[in-house]
Amino acid sequence: AGQGAFRNGVRLAVTPRDMLAGARVPADQLPKVDGDLVMVAKPNSIALRIAMVAAGEADLLATIR
Repeated sequence: AGQGAFRNGVRLAVTPRDMLAGARVPADQLPKVDGDLVMVAKPNSIALRIAMVAAGEADLLATIR
């Protein structure tokens, strides 16, 4: 506890970001209104998408159910 999170021996860290524009989002498609976001591959698991943010491979995650 308190030592952070690791994957394959490498410390995980979120990406420092202070602007929404350019944020990487795991998605199949984005609406035109979100044209300032960047799509990245979306795994078929919400847990894996959350892990992408933790590892700095994505900047945000949104889901509507």
